Amino acid sequence: MNLVYEYDHKHADNFSIELFKQFQSNIEDIINNVYNELLFPECIHNMPFNFLGNGANNNVFKLNKNYVLRFTNPLAICDWSNLSSIEENKSLIERELFGLNLQKKLSICNNIANIYSYGIVKISQNNTSTIILYSIMDYLKGSFLNYPKNNYNPHDVKLIMKILMKTFIFLNNEGYCYCDIHPYNIMLTDINDISTLQLIDFAGVYSLSDGKKKKYLNTIDLWYLGILCCSLLIGKSIRTDLGSFQSMPMISINIKDENLENNKTPFMFNIQTEIIYYKSSTEDVTKYYNEISNIYFKIISTYPEFTDLLNELLGIKKHHDIISTKETNELVRPKEKYEKLLTLPIFKNNH
Repeated sequence: MNLVYEYDHKHADNFSIELFKQFQSNIEDIINNVYNELLFPECIHNMPFNFLGNGANNNVFKLNKNYVLRFTNPLAICDWSNLSSIEENKSLIERELFGLNLQKKLSICNNIANIYSYGIVKISQNNTSTIILYSIMDYLKGSFLNYPKNNYNPHDVKLIMKILMKTFIFLNNEGYCYCDIHPYNIMLTDINDISTLQLIDFAGVYSLSDGKKKKYLNTIDLWYLGILCCSLLIGKSIRTDLGSFQSMPMISINIKDENLENNKTPFMFNIQTEIIYYKSSTEDVTKYYNEISNIYFKIISTYPEFTDLLNELLGIKKHHDIISTKETNELVRPKEKYEKLLTLPIFKNNH
């Protein structure tokens, strides 16, 4: 195997340049190991490469006690002759690179993870080639929020919510919506220290100036922050979709639908009617709302002090408070909403 590497770096500061030089041989060793694992799986046990984990489009490897390396879709190196895979990979690279550029810009916020050296790697062999992304980041030793199953007490949850809301106010001021809130995109720098919370993975972020998505973007972070709050209080992950949402259009559920009107539960969660990613049957939607409502009632009966917070985040209204579709479609201004939430009694005397 003779792989040739060409780098298109997206950083210019001296620290990032020197950091890349320090780990360049490690990066190429890891690429070689991944390539061999995919082509010759029976050999991989001879070539450990400090694999830490993976997400939907990324694989993460430990470089040393301070830094990790993240590759975007290293599987692409085995699909060089597949034209559809090449186009799909190109689109993925563009989206992930947007996220890296944005994260580098926004990491001035203490609760957004730093990105240092990053860029595009063109890998060639004979007359074929592919591209992948690399980035070098801090090694966040505290692992993911709520993983493995941590039992956060109400005091912890209040602090987590407070930090996240302040972080989303910062994002809103910069003109962005995060759009991808879940425990695997939130990590802790230090073990058991919630104040070191860090947001990672900005590939799903959207600009609030996107007119077509503006209403959707103004509500999605609020809803999913409410779901995250519920998840932390009950100590387990809550499903936030009805199925796969890969490349599927976002739609609005018509609240006048007869099947939904016969069941009052969906009307509790008005914001969610605007942020469904994909088309689903009314039966599936009703079932999902029933599941969420059961969780909601369980939580507010156990932690009544969280009622106002969850009501605001989840957009809960009583059925008789819904006067018209126009009212439920009222534009939500996230910054104002977060600032209002931060004044709730639940956050008083909490750090």
